[in-house]
Amino acid sequence: MAFRLKRNRSMSAELGRLVKKQLQQAHEELAAPEAGDEAIHKARTSLKKVRAVLRLLKSELGPDYRDSNRRLRKAADLLSGLRDSDATLETLAAVRARYQAVLAHRAVQAVGAALGARKRRARASAGRAIGVAVDELRRASRRMPARVRENANVPAVTSGLVDGYRRARKAMEDLRLDSDDTSFHTWRKRVKDHWYHVRLFEGLHQGARSRARRLEELETLLGIEHNLVVLRSTLLAGEQHVADSRTTALLFGCMTKYQAWLRQRTVRLGHRMFNAPPATIAKSVKAWWKGE
Repeated sequence: MAFRLKRNRSMSAELGRLVKKQLQQAHEELAAPEAGDEAIHKARTSLKKVRAVLRLLKSELGPDYRDSNRRLRKAADLLSGLRDSDATLETLAAVRARYQAVLAHRAVQAVGAALGARKRRARASAGRAIGVAVDELRRASRRMPARVRENANVPAVTSGLVDGYRRARKAMEDLRLDSDDTSFHTWRKRVKDHWYHVRLFEGLHQGARSRARRLEELETLLGIEHNLVVLRSTLLAGEQHVADSRTTALLFGCMTKYQAWLRQRTVRLGHRMFNAPPATIAKSVKAWWKGE
C-alpha cells in the first residue's frame, strides 16, 4: 500500500486517509487466523508509519498524541518479540553467507537449530500478545484518523518534518564508530521517522523520491546493524552453549567485523544525508508540496 500524499488533495484529508488505511491494514493482518511472520511484519510496519505521522503533528494533537502513541507503542512492543525471534534466524543466515569461508555451514547448524526452537516457543505463545495488540489498535483507531484530519495542515506538517530531521541530525552529532548500541538504535529510530516523513512526498516530487531512496539505504544498513545486536544479546543470554568454543569465537568475531563495516557505512552516509541545516529542509518540503 503506497504511503504517499496525492496531488491536488488537502493535506488534512490525505493524512487522515493514510492513517486510517494503515490502521486498517495492521488490524486485518493481525486479526487473520494464524497470523504468520509476514503478517506480523506488515502490521509492525503499518504501526511505524502511523506513529511517524503522529510525530509530525505532535504539538497540534496535544494529549491525543500521548494517548494514541502509547497505545500504538504497546501494540508494537507486544509484536517486537515475535519479530525479533524471526530476525535472529535471518541475521545468522546473513552472517554465515557473508563469511562462509570462515563459518562452515555444519558448524553453525546447531546455533540455527537452537534459534529455531526459540522462535517456535515464541510463536506458540503469540496468540495472547496478538490479541492484546489488536485490542489496542481498535481503541486507538476510534478517534485517531479524525483527530489527524482536524489538525493536519501544510505548515504543521512542514514544521513536524523539519523537527524530525533536526532530531535525527542531533542523534547523529555525537555518534562515533565505538558508540554504544543504544545510541545507534536511537539514531536508527530517528532516521526511520524522517524516512517515512519524506516518503509521504515521493509521489509529488523527484527530490523527495531521491532523498527517500538514500534514506531507505541508510535505514536498511542500520536495521542490519541492530539485528546483529539482537542476535548477539540472544546468544549471550544462553544460546551459544549449543556450539563448540571455536565456532562461538568465530561467529562472534564475524559479527563484530560485520557490525564495524556497517557502522562505517552508516556514519559516512548519515553525514551526507544530514549535513544541510534544517532551514534547507524546510525549503525543500515547500517545493515538494508545490511541485516546483
